[in-house]
Amino acid sequence: MVDSYLEDRCVRLRYAGAECRRVTTKGCVQGSIGGPTFWNLLLDPLLRDLEGGDLRGQAFADDVVLVISGDNEPVIMYAASAWAPAASKLGVRKELDTVQRGFAQKLVKAYRTVSLNSALLLAGLLPLDLRIQEAAALYEVKRGYSQRVVGDRGVEVPVPVVSAPHPVDQVGQVIEPIITYAAGIWGDAVRYKKVRRKLISLQRGFAIRVVRGFRTISANAAIALAQFTPLDLKVKAVRTVERARLTSRSPYLPADVRLHRPTPPSQLAHPADRLGITFSTAYTEEDVDRACSTMHTRIYTDGSKLDGGEVGAAFVVFRPDHQPVVRKLKLHDSCTVFQAELLAIERAIIWASDRHLMDIAVLSDSHSALQELENPASTNSIATLVHTHIRNHPGSIEFVWVKAHAGLMGNEAADAAAKSAALLHRTPDFALFPISHVKRRVREDHHTTHNNRYTTSDKGVHTREWLPDLNSIDTLFKHTNHTFSLTQILTGHGFHRYYLHRFKITHTDKCNCNPNAIQTIEHLIKTCPRYASARDRHERLCSYLDLDPYALQALTTKERALESFLEYVKHIVDTLKEYNST
Repeated sequence: MVDSYLEDRCVRLRYAGAECRRVTTKGCVQGSIGGPTFWNLLLDPLLRDLEGGDLRGQAFADDVVLVISGDNEPVIMYAASAWAPAASKLGVRKELDTVQRGFAQKLVKAYRTVSLNSALLLAGLLPLDLRIQEAAALYEVKRGYSQRVVGDRGVEVPVPVVSAPHPVDQVGQVIEPIITYAAGIWGDAVRYKKVRRKLISLQRGFAIRVVRGFRTISANAAIALAQFTPLDLKVKAVRTVERARLTSRSPYLPADVRLHRPTPPSQLAHPADRLGITFSTAYTEEDVDRACSTMHTRIYTDGSKLDGGEVGAAFVVFRPDHQPVVRKLKLHDSCTVFQAELLAIERAIIWASDRHLMDIAVLSDSHSALQELENPASTNSIATLVHTHIRNHPGSIEFVWVKAHAGLMGNEAADAAAKSAALLHRTPDFALFPISHVKRRVREDHHTTHNNRYTTSDKGVHTREWLPDLNSIDTLFKHTNHTFSLTQILTGHGFHRYYLHRFKITHTDKCNCNPNAIQTIEHLIKTCPRYASARDRHERLCSYLDLDPYALQALTTKERALESFLEYVKHIVDTLKEYNST
């Protein structure tokens, strides 16, 4: 009946039932009304066939994944080939051409693809050897994507799938996600020089578009001026982060410092029992008294991370007719202030519960920590512990956000205690690093690596004369944008005769002002009499400001001087063609 229904309606289903499309009409978006019905009718036989045996199928939303386990490749091949005809027959019968193509044609060879290798490795089923195939896969990605993005003459064509056609967006939204996909598995491939060259070659075209320069600019100079991180370093960064997620270890920390993981769903409270907190605000002591009027115990909490990286947390307890109680907590240096703030709140509630204090008020100056606790579905492990403590506490617990450094006695005491706790020399009370720690360290390491490449490469020498390192590049482009004229000056690739003569475009490299003077960028900017008037204006302004007129790092300190230099070089580039009669 299903077959005749499909034939009568001329309906074709895309894998796996999420989108229904008439042959002669426009297709439906994912999540269509009929999608679940077609899923049940057409995919149910497929899922039933997966029951039993050595096959394991998993369906989620509109996707189906088939995992085949075995001790070696022949066993996997045999199991895949045994099941593929059934999938093929199902695809033909139901007109599921994508299912047929995906299972019948690709499944048999799936173990050779990066995607299935990723799944098998994650499942611990098959050793991975990507010494050859990862380089080939990267080459195919680069070649296929370049055909979509880069024209025959090196002029990029806007990609339809990118909302903003700017090359920076294309790299960030398209290129990097494609290249770094599953890099946690295959990312070690970038140790091969061939792979690195292909990645840099792909990125170079986009970098040249960003800086608006000539196609002959070296990859070293173009990528640095575009302020891109080289793609091979991006791949290594993703791999490092993903390996840290999988192993719960950081390559920058001792093995006993583990990853701070979210609470698994199996350990979360039932949704009906999840209750987030509510909190009031206090800016003055009067606001605190008003918010805590019914609370007998006030506990101020705080966390601190010092400039040296030390992290501490503390809470201070105020009770009527009692001396203040101060408790200090030492955290590992890899931890964040956010972790410290939450830990202080969690330990404060434990302290109060152990002493059977019924009505307590927890006062914190961390808005982010209180907002995390406000979310009943939070999976932060410290936040879920706080929720558990609140549910088990027999009395009432009120939360108050207090303004930091506003002269509130309790908050100032907690802040001082947290700073003191950070300097304690003892075993940390909390030693779980956040994934942000690994990301930050990776960025720092790769920035250093990129800077070493830029400063030591035999390419981009002219650019380094203007901007000797990556920090000077970042400083310059915080104050201005990439322009066609500025890039010509910084790279030495432009309309001047020294460059044009290299490519046989002009018959001479000499300047019109002097038959013995080679027309380089430096000559035009510093000595050519053709631009003496504009040069004099710029140099007089820089002399007044006590700046070197041609030191870009110094010019960025004065907005007027930098604007004068940019106007000067734009004037040179705009008139150079006419001056050279080219």
